[in-house]
Amino acid sequence: MGNLWDGFDSESGSESLAHESAPEHGDWANSCTGQLIQWLPGSVWDLYTYHRHTDDSLPWTLISVEDPDWIRIRARRCNFLLHTELEQNRRACVPCQKLANSAEFKRFMSNASKDLKRFTPIRYLNQRQLRQMYLSTHKKFNDLKLKSLNSARRIKSLRKRVTEGQQLVMLMSKHKIASVSRILSVALRNGASPAAIHEKLEMAISGAYAPRSKWTDRELDVAFLIKSAAGSRLLYTLQREDGYPSGTMLYRRKNIPELRVSVGIPNAIEINKNIETFLGSITGRQGPETLSRGQTVMIDGLALEEVPRYDLKHNHVIGLCREHSGRADDVKRTVNTIQDLDNLADALEKDTTHRGKDGTVLGLAPISADENYFVSPLVLSGSCKSETGNDILIWITTFVQCYYASPHGRMRHGDLTNIATDGESSFRKMRFLFGYTEDLDRESKLGELLYRLPGFNCQTGIHQIITTCDPKHVIKRFATMIRSPTGIQIGDTQITAEHIFEALTRWGKMPRDKAHQLLHPADKQNVPKAVNLLQSLFDLEKLNLDREHLPSLWKHFREITFLARVLSYFLFPFVDVEMSLAHQIQSISTFAHLITAMFQKHKTSFLTSALIADSQAIAKSVIFNTARLQIVDPESRYYILFEGTNRLEGVFSHARTQDHARNFDILQLAQKLSIGAEVNAIFQRYPDLDCGHIRRNLAKAQGVDHVNPKSWIGDVHVKNVDIKAEYYTGRDKANTLLREHFGEDAGYACDFDKLFSDANLDHLRPGGSGYIGYRSCAEEGEIEDDSGIAHGALTSNEYITGARAASGSEEEHPEPDVSEFDDPQDTLDPGSREYDDATIEPMEETLNPEMEKNATHYIIFEGRRLFKPELISRRLSSDSARKVTIRPLRAQGVSVSEMLNRRLQVLNQSREDGTEADTVKVGDLGAALTRIGNDVCLAIVEVLNFRQTKSKNINLTAVDTNDLDFASKTGTTIAVQILDLAPAPSADKPLTWIWTRKYIQLQPSKDGTRSQRHLAIRIPGMLFFPLGPDVIYEKDSDAPRWSLKDSELKEVMDCAWEALSPDSNEILNNLEALPLINGAGLPYRYCIDRVWEKTFVVDLPPEINLAKKDGKDEIECFICAAKTQLRNMRKHVGKHILLALRRFQDRSVKAGREVGIDPCGWCGRDGCKTQLSSTSVRGKNKLSVTSNCPFHYDKMIYSRAAILSTGNSSTNVPALCPLCPIGLNEQGTTFWKYKLNYHMATFHLTEAGELPRCPPSLLIQGHISQQEDVANGLNPMITKGWREKNKFPDSDAIADLVKLEEAQLLEGAHRESRKRAPSEVSHISTASRRPSPTKVQRRELR
Repeated sequence: MGNLWDGFDSESGSESLAHESAPEHGDWANSCTGQLIQWLPGSVWDLYTYHRHTDDSLPWTLISVEDPDWIRIRARRCNFLLHTELEQNRRACVPCQKLANSAEFKRFMSNASKDLKRFTPIRYLNQRQLRQMYLSTHKKFNDLKLKSLNSARRIKSLRKRVTEGQQLVMLMSKHKIASVSRILSVALRNGASPAAIHEKLEMAISGAYAPRSKWTDRELDVAFLIKSAAGSRLLYTLQREDGYPSGTMLYRRKNIPELRVSVGIPNAIEINKNIETFLGSITGRQGPETLSRGQTVMIDGLALEEVPRYDLKHNHVIGLCREHSGRADDVKRTVNTIQDLDNLADALEKDTTHRGKDGTVLGLAPISADENYFVSPLVLSGSCKSETGNDILIWITTFVQCYYASPHGRMRHGDLTNIATDGESSFRKMRFLFGYTEDLDRESKLGELLYRLPGFNCQTGIHQIITTCDPKHVIKRFATMIRSPTGIQIGDTQITAEHIFEALTRWGKMPRDKAHQLLHPADKQNVPKAVNLLQSLFDLEKLNLDREHLPSLWKHFREITFLARVLSYFLFPFVDVEMSLAHQIQSISTFAHLITAMFQKHKTSFLTSALIADSQAIAKSVIFNTARLQIVDPESRYYILFEGTNRLEGVFSHARTQDHARNFDILQLAQKLSIGAEVNAIFQRYPDLDCGHIRRNLAKAQGVDHVNPKSWIGDVHVKNVDIKAEYYTGRDKANTLLREHFGEDAGYACDFDKLFSDANLDHLRPGGSGYIGYRSCAEEGEIEDDSGIAHGALTSNEYITGARAASGSEEEHPEPDVSEFDDPQDTLDPGSREYDDATIEPMEETLNPEMEKNATHYIIFEGRRLFKPELISRRLSSDSARKVTIRPLRAQGVSVSEMLNRRLQVLNQSREDGTEADTVKVGDLGAALTRIGNDVCLAIVEVLNFRQTKSKNINLTAVDTNDLDFASKTGTTIAVQILDLAPAPSADKPLTWIWTRKYIQLQPSKDGTRSQRHLAIRIPGMLFFPLGPDVIYEKDSDAPRWSLKDSELKEVMDCAWEALSPDSNEILNNLEALPLINGAGLPYRYCIDRVWEKTFVVDLPPEINLAKKDGKDEIECFICAAKTQLRNMRKHVGKHILLALRRFQDRSVKAGREVGIDPCGWCGRDGCKTQLSSTSVRGKNKLSVTSNCPFHYDKMIYSRAAILSTGNSSTNVPALCPLCPIGLNEQGTTFWKYKLNYHMATFHLTEAGELPRCPPSLLIQGHISQQEDVANGLNPMITKGWREKNKFPDSDAIADLVKLEEAQLLEGAHRESRKRAPSEVSHISTASRRPSPTKVQRRELR
């Protein structure tokens, strides 16, 4: 054991392990030596934590190490001196002795023997533990170092990948790579690296690589949508730019369902095939979620180009009419030889069969839906429009049977509920024949509901199918009825278009131009205009009028507002988007009861039978469908805006706008309908591609036409409708309106319970004697015309007087053509039988390439192969096959061949023997009289082009002035624009008119755009008077202006008026020949005392504008004072004239009265002007009579009046003289038949005072038979004596003349190549009427 103070350095005063407060040297014997303790953990050098003593945290100090296993320690509180014996014996003080058993020392010793623990502070670790920690840390370091190296490698690899990805992103961001998704898909599927992908993209950018993976159905469908919506050029662009499938790939891979065209009457095979194609599970539309809602059948037609085509798949000709097909004696429709083709051509020439001018389409759509309510076409057939309702019923019944029998029909899409058509009479009759054959079962739930509605018709067709009409057609016909000059009977008042015009302009403060536009009958198919007209009339009710200021017009106003309210109850449910289904049914019920009540008073004078039948059918359909849906699907929404065929009209509009060809033949129509159906099917398969309908804000909108479900605001859930309550409320509202308007005692308000107590009387049978509108319009004596377009612009004179509708039907006039048309398609030579090699570009006969051309598709003729489709289209086409694309002209049936002559190059034909002064050229100015309403005024015009009969409608740049004098002979017409002139008054110079550099708009434009038809018009050459204006230049403008003197223009106006022969009978027809202007710039006006006055207006004689009386009016005869109806006055007066002609005493003539020398056939007096006009309408000669006589009966049927019969004792009618000069309207002078001798003696005596030789036709026309004399009380001997005295042939001679004339006509027909000799009839030159044109003078304004 070492000494206690070993290690103490006395010289340096330092110690290694000794306490710093050691005892003095003299006390060492009694001093404490510390406590000797055995170190049990092991070696003290290895396990003792020496560094714990550096901070004096231990309660002892280490004095010495006696052995590796023993240590001597001293307490921090050591006494140093030993005081007791015990301490001396142990050589340690008490504090040091206690250290061995202290808890802290034991813990210190115990921790030294333990292994290293995690998170132990390093100051508590001994050497072994530190060594262990070092070794452990070193191992971890090596592990982490290895991991770090691995991570570095991984980071390097990832950094490389990130760099490659960034490079790919940068590459794709800098370049538009086509099919990038398909390139990546192929590369990833093949496990390509990013570098390989980058390389592929680089190759794709350079065009050296394109993926060859299979196209998905969605990609093909999207490409099909692009091609069908925008055409092949956009698809090619997107294919090059974005990698879409090419057109060739689309044609090979995309199979389009094709609509099969019916060869004749649609049969079960054709119908079943189309049902499978468009309704089946493979290629057809998806079935509805709820089959119980049902489907609507829609039938409508549209105009076709009359070009027969050949169906390669089924080996027959299509495009011929179904009416004359399928008969036993019908010509064969398959063409295998040239003889077959010739037989078909001969059948067309002989009219045993016809080309289809109208394509009838039958489509199917859900009765109501929020989405996917498009129409699927199922039947397409050509028609010549001669089909009857019974004929249509046959194939409609076939379709219904096929639909219910097919697994793709009723089982997949549900029952048929409606058959809807337009308002055509044959379709209407079919609806009655099909939809009113069975009574609804009273015991059924539907029957229990509907039989409780008095007056509701509960008859249906098979399978409880009902028939209905299109509401839009009814609304259009409401507007046509309002515009018609026929008038509407309301109470004791006849409402005409004149009253409507006055109501809109005077009371409604509507501008006259807008009122003219709404009442213009030009476009009867314009639904927005019809809706706008009805809404404008309805708005009149809101006006507050002062009765004292409008006493004579107040009654008319009240009747018009009543009419507007009645029609509004039908209109608003289809256009007011805020109406709920309950309010719609209530409104429709009100309308149905109103027109039923009005029928009881006015029959069809208020509404025609066709309008009543169609509108009541719609009302029935709406209520019937609502009741049925309440039973089968009460949670459904029912949109009545889907009523009718409006959705099918949308299909037609899509067909016309799929490409630039707005017209099509039947094969092209089938392809376009197929494409449209496939587009709808794609949108149904991929709803995310369909933008759907836009929710439009249509609340309080005017002129609403097409409305979609998203735009409808009102609640249309069928469960929220109490049908019975709304039906009765509508009935009460109808009676309330009738009482308010007509009064309680007028009898218009109906006791409907009593009225409908008759089992055979309801809304569709208001007369109780059968369904109204069942017979055709011709049988009912009504005129219904939903098509056609009026010529020119409407003026107030047209729709107020109705002069052009006097005969009861509208005339079709050729549209004035001064516009340029697009180049028409290649025309075919239908009459040629030379079968040369086809020169037509190959037609795309099928949508899908599943059939390649083979030997059966060709005809061998003289060793040459002729392709059937091209050959048939050339051989069987007609001159009228290709229709123009302008809708109004297409509605008139104008063909491209007619327009070709208008489209040919302008000819610069000048007279070789004339001078420039005798020529009128394009750009020259002239004057012409025009009609603006009831005014005739002068218009200054600029020439656009000329046309003459001999030029075959080719535009000419110049004509001789003599051609204008003889315009009726040369057929010269001039296209002109009217100049807008402004007065330039001067204090020291005469009044002049300056051109404002503007042209007057001839008619208003609907959308603000102006085309040539708004600014130009074609006039007869005889109305044109050349002018010699001055050319002036203003200081502030380099552009010259025309200047015309006021005095010269007034002279020209007087000459122009005299040229119309105002004192002759021709004046009436001459006025009709004047162009009608509806612009705001005429008449010209100038200011006098701050008031703008009209100028250059002709003062018309007052007798020209006499009002016409009604045919039933009782009037007094001017000759005998007897009263008779106007329609019988001609016969009555004819007896007076005939007796005077035969020199027989007429005892009925009153004293002081006598028959005139040249008596009017209407009244028997002298001085009346009557003119007969003969026009050609659709190849038929049409005669019309105009007159200023107060007894003129404008509804006289000329053909009946000219024939002696039991009801017609006088054939004294106006006739045209073939010897008289032709007037401005290309008509001869008119004379009355009984006064032929007077006319000849007055106008056609020779220089010797003798009558000329009358043409046989004139003698036949003026012949009065002996039977006619007897019918008017004359003895046959008087007739014989008169004829002998006046050398007039008898009836036998007239019969011989008739036979002779027929023989001459027959001979002339066989000698078509022989030219007719020029007429020997002289024409009076009117050169004197034209002022000498002055030279253009140029002068500077100072």
